[in-house]
Amino acid sequence: MGVSRGWPPSVHPHDLVRDRIVASNWAILDESESDWKSHAAAIAQSIQVIKKRLQWKKLMVRLNRLSSQLNKPDLWDDPVLAGSLSREHGSLMGKMKEVKALEQDLIEHIDMIKLAREESENSEMERRGNLASSCLGMYPFSWCPND
Repeated sequence: MGVSRGWPPSVHPHDLVRDRIVASNWAILDESESDWKSHAAAIAQSIQVIKKRLQWKKLMVRLNRLSSQLNKPDLWDDPVLAGSLSREHGSLMGKMKEVKALEQDLIEHIDMIKLAREESENSEMERRGNLASSCLGMYPFSWCPND
């Protein structure tokens, strides 16, 4: 998935975005504040702490090992071991998916905010353009009032 975009195999684009947000040192304001950068920074830092607590790199190594063991044809020769490996794999996959979902939500929310801001800027420019056009119609050779 990340390899097709030119990222190193061990680095996912979400990791880079999250790390860039954390490195930006955006101030984390009180909950009552509505600054989106503050909220994004708080979430990115929380994801970073979660990954650290889960020992993310070790978790990913363990998941890879479990996956290769679960793909062995003789896995079910020992049903107790197979069940144990399968349960552990499922548990680790669940944790990984939850963290990845948090990262994906963060990225999507930031993208939505950027789109909303762009649309707002475009509609403001359009409104000003319409105001200038109507102003020129009313005052072709003189000063046009500001909005």
